[in-house]
Amino acid sequence: MGEDLASLHTEGGIRLGDTRERVIGKLGVPSDQHSFGGYTILWYLERPQEQPPWAPGLAPYQAGYACAYALKSDRVVEIWLHYW
Repeated sequence: MGEDLASLHTEGGIRLGDTRERVIGKLGVPSDQHSFGGYTILWYLERPQEQPPWAPGLAPYQAGYACAYALKSDRVVEIWLHYW
C-alpha cells in the first residue's frame, strides 16, 4: 500500500479524488445530502437488517451501515464508513 492514499478504496470501489458522477454512478442516489463551508456531503444510509447475510445469528436489527463522502469541487476528499 505504501503512502499512496489514492490507491485505497471502499468496498463499493470509491476512492479519494473520485468525481461526484462516479460516486452516484457506483452507489446510486444518496440517502441524503448536505452542504456547508464549500463541501457537499453525500450520505448513504442502510436501514439495519433483521438478519444480515454476513452476520448470521445476531439479534434482530443489530447490523447495518452508514457512509458519507465529503466532496470539494465535486471530488471526494474524505470518506467516512461505519458498520455495526
